[in-house]
Amino acid sequence: MFDRDMNTIASKVIIPTLVKNKLEWKGFHAGRRGLGTILKQLTGNSTAGRDVLGHTDEVVTREHYEKALLQSVVAPLKLLEAKVTVAT
Repeated sequence: MFDRDMNTIASKVIIPTLVKNKLEWKGFHAGRRGLGTILKQLTGNSTAGRDVLGHTDEVVTREHYEKALLQSVVAPLKLLEAKVTVAT
């Protein structure tokens, strides 16, 4: 996904962009948790999160990477899903 070292990308691109927009850097682990949560919401199960995050079983994904989403987040996620879904 990225062609450079992740720490370099974080220090030279991600963090300065967040600081400029007065947002807090939460680290890459927070992004992994968010991904696990969103994949669960979109697919209805923990399988995709397990596979993408590289866990050996779904228990780790469920217990540590999936959080409940507020209903106010679900509708925008559906809009995002509609934008990135590839028609077959």
